[in-house]
Amino acid sequence: MLPHSINRKAALWVLGLFIVEVVIALYVHDGLIRPSGGDVLAAAFRVVIRRASSLRLAIAAFGIGACVEIFQALQLPERLGLTHYAVLRVLVGTTFQWGDLLAYAIGASAGYLIDEKTAWIR
Repeated sequence: MLPHSINRKAALWVLGLFIVEVVIALYVHDGLIRPSGGDVLAAAFRVVIRRASSLRLAIAAFGIGACVEIFQALQLPERLGLTHYAVLRVLVGTTFQWGDLLAYAIGASAGYLIDEKTAWIR
């Protein structure tokens, strides 16, 4: 059972988006969705903790994405031996790209705007 501070409907959406992320990472091999679509979705995750403000969550979403990109730029996945595990490769990624930072910014902004302008998932 989820704690009362967790929005159950939002948690199901996050789980669904995570599954879409994994499917994109493992099975989509195109020039648009695979390189950027997953990053946009990752940063657009909806507010799950009711007490957090939309702006703080948007900043946190972008910050987490930026940290992942910094880890990739520093080649930490390779240095820590994570590239041998498919699931960790999907979660952490392996290649730094400036476009990914833009995708995280777009996703975080979209998540913020959706959260501020709608109440359909609250």
